[in-house]
Amino acid sequence: MFTFALRYLMVEEYYQLDQKADVSLVDEDCSYRTKEILIYRKRVEDLEQELDRTICNSQRLILSYEKEAHINWWEAYTAERNLNDLKKKNDF
Repeated sequence: MFTFALRYLMVEEYYQLDQKADVSLVDEDCSYRTKEILIYRKRVEDLEQELDRTICNSQRLILSYEKEAHINWWEAYTAERNLNDLKKKNDF
């Protein structure tokens, strides 16, 4: 009876040690996954900031091109008007 109880306790102790080892592995995996998630969140944040900067730079560039196009249109309009005025003067 004593050996049976001792054997039962040994089996129970091994089982508990095995369970603790499994929990330890799960904790390590959870810790690793948590760190991995934090790294991905940081990467997402960095990419969002880069996207915002790219959008702002693109919008500034578009505004610059639109302004330049307007200036060019105005100069062409003025030059065409002057040309028409000179043609009218030459016709007389």
